[in-house]
Amino acid sequence: MKSASIGIVDLGSNSVRMVLYRKVGGVLQPFFNEKYACALGLHLHQTRKLNTQGRAEALEVVRRFMTIAGAYGVQQLYAVATEAIRRADDGQAFVDDIHAQTGLAVDVLSGEQESYYSALGVTHCMPEARGLCGDLGGASLELAHLNGSTITQTLTLPCGVLTFLQQGDITTARKRMQAYLATITDSPELAAPVFYAVGGSWRSLARFHQQVNDYPIDQAHYFHIDRHALQPTLERLIKNGHKGKKLPGVARGRVETMPYAALIMDCLIDRYTVEQVVFSSSGLREGYLAAKIAHGTSRNLLLDEAAAFVGVQHAADPWLADLLRWLQPLFLDVSPRLHALIEAAAVLSDIAHQDVRDHQGIIAFTRCLYAPFSNASHQEHAFLALTLYIRYHGEMDNKVLLQPALRLLSPDWQRQALKVGLALRLAKSLSGGADHLLATVPVQLHKGVPVITELNTLLLNGSERFNRRLQKLQESWLND
Repeated sequence: MKSASIGIVDLGSNSVRMVLYRKVGGVLQPFFNEKYACALGLHLHQTRKLNTQGRAEALEVVRRFMTIAGAYGVQQLYAVATEAIRRADDGQAFVDDIHAQTGLAVDVLSGEQESYYSALGVTHCMPEARGLCGDLGGASLELAHLNGSTITQTLTLPCGVLTFLQQGDITTARKRMQAYLATITDSPELAAPVFYAVGGSWRSLARFHQQVNDYPIDQAHYFHIDRHALQPTLERLIKNGHKGKKLPGVARGRVETMPYAALIMDCLIDRYTVEQVVFSSSGLREGYLAAKIAHGTSRNLLLDEAAAFVGVQHAADPWLADLLRWLQPLFLDVSPRLHALIEAAAVLSDIAHQDVRDHQGIIAFTRCLYAPFSNASHQEHAFLALTLYIRYHGEMDNKVLLQPALRLLSPDWQRQALKVGLALRLAKSLSGGADHLLATVPVQLHKGVPVITELNTLLLNGSERFNRRLQKLQESWLND
């Protein structure tokens, strides 16, 4: 039986979702993530009650979730409810029904709590976040100002995508949105050049933009985009809507609401002079759990996530410290962030060692490109993917496979990935994966070129492969 430590059920205005996590080191590693579009908030503004059909569906979904959580042996299962349930006249009665029929206690969050937890979810995976955070749901929009770990100016507005969908056409929705924003007291704190977008509707918007603009990878989290690059997509959705057609990258249940998601973002960008939008998959659920569980302060969240990933996928490398010590003389003058990426690459260096040899590079590349690293940008995912491909394959020859990484990375970052990948390849060739043996064949930079300073003749038996890989590593420095 698989074991899990914690889970959360999120009863939103548009969907009901459960995520289950394992604790691996200091990281919560999600392994179950399922949602149903129950539309609890549909017609809420007219009836002041939850959608009858959605309420019945949500109760059945919660029953299913409780069965699954029990099968996995989850000991801590939290549940939160947001705008639709807190505003509906029958919201508390529904929560009471859930508790009576399933035993699940639901925490009905206030608007300020929802805003705070959503912002906390962003800062949990992006500690450097500075700007305005917005979490768009079916019935409300939560805003908060981020300054690293400091969260201020939390507020909620009753303008979700389902709300606007039911209230009229897009012109009416724009007037309502502008009126809501006009009620907010101006604050220098609230206006910010970076907007962090949270919520399923905005993640769908990001994926739609990526697909219609041939973006290299299909991943919304940590997607950075300049407002001017995003504007044509917003205008396209606002003007043309969906016209009854499937939208690329958008689930069928969200198609109707996409014009309103685009409109709300457009109004926020104008109101707060936003210059860049960053999409985040980490929000309310992650922030709520971060507040409930003592995670401690991570020295390097990316390293912890990489270790958790291989801890789930493969046996952890017991000699990681030896590998890092061997690499250190080659990368003394790199930036702190590149150093963190090199450490993560070392952690991941055996990620495909049990797979079919001829396909190890392909498998390592794909796994790293889409690995669930919440603290890595798209460029950093691409760097790790390219580095691990080179670690297994030795060169950047498969241009079709590598195209996403090559498009996302500058020539300088491609050269850095080549250096790190070839260094890992040489290290594994020398040690056979028993990395504590690397201490007997230390490497140094001599006149700007990597050289092996001590020769362990036992390790270097059959040294043709070693010499070939050392030569390629040296060439990567000479061509820098």
